[in-house]
Amino acid sequence: MKIKGIKFKNTRDEYVLDSFVTIILVILGILTLYPLVYVFSMSISGASAVISGQVRLWPIGFSLDSYQKVISFPSFWKSYGNTFIYAFCGSAISVACTVMCGYALSRKNFVLKNFTTIVMLITMLFSGGIVPSFITINRLGLYDTRWAILLPPAVNAWNIIIARVFFQQNIPVSLEESAKIDGANDMMVLFKIVLPLSSTIVAILALFSAVAHWNSFFPAMLYLSNDNLKPVQIVLRDVLFRNSQNAGVGILDQDMTMLAQRMQYMMQIKYVCIILSIIPILILYPLLQRYFVKGIMIGAIKE
Repeated sequence: MKIKGIKFKNTRDEYVLDSFVTIILVILGILTLYPLVYVFSMSISGASAVISGQVRLWPIGFSLDSYQKVISFPSFWKSYGNTFIYAFCGSAISVACTVMCGYALSRKNFVLKNFTTIVMLITMLFSGGIVPSFITINRLGLYDTRWAILLPPAVNAWNIIIARVFFQQNIPVSLEESAKIDGANDMMVLFKIVLPLSSTIVAILALFSAVAHWNSFFPAMLYLSNDNLKPVQIVLRDVLFRNSQNAGVGILDQDMTMLAQRMQYMMQIKYVCIILSIIPILILYPLLQRYFVKGIMIGAIKE
């Protein structure tokens, strides 16, 4: 251990504790990585090795036929683009609404601060249900439009609470008062002073929102009937559904070879769909990891 140039010799107990923690972390890392490596190996292994259960960790054989089958599915790339639109635009809308609401609730001079907080907490415990939500979306004219996916999750009570705690702990009231003495209004304070100092919470909120939009598929099932607007999760579900439906067609034709081939592809396509759906998130997380670690510490220390 070293503090400001002063070295402290670790005791025997500290070495034992460090070794124990290292072993636990290594075990947890292996348990975390194994499913990912296994799914990827299954997706690129030969179809016969997959259906016979020969793959344990590393791929056996090499085949991209299942990837080609999924990628060549009608509207696959269109749906992938739709998902990026929902994730990017939805995150932008959500971050804007959350930052403005969280900043307002963090200020002591906001009159409706307590009332608004209570209303938000109620929404975390109770929801209107599927049928009222569908009726609301339909009557607002949002059904079968992109807004049906973008607007309902624009405000999340938990994210607002995180933003509020961040602004309370990191943006002093004196800074706001100094800016107003210099002639700045509330919007100038927010966009020219608060936001430049809040890159951490903005990145955290963007990450949370992007992951939520990327993984979301149930709202699209409810509110979208146009295939040109559906996200990739719905299309990948259709790929699995159609292949499982068509798996037994070969029996009617007495073509057992065709049936075995379809069974092989059906099993492997499941793993391909998993890989294709998580690739963007796997790329995004390392880029925002340092902000994510800081976000976990928000609210952990009280002074």
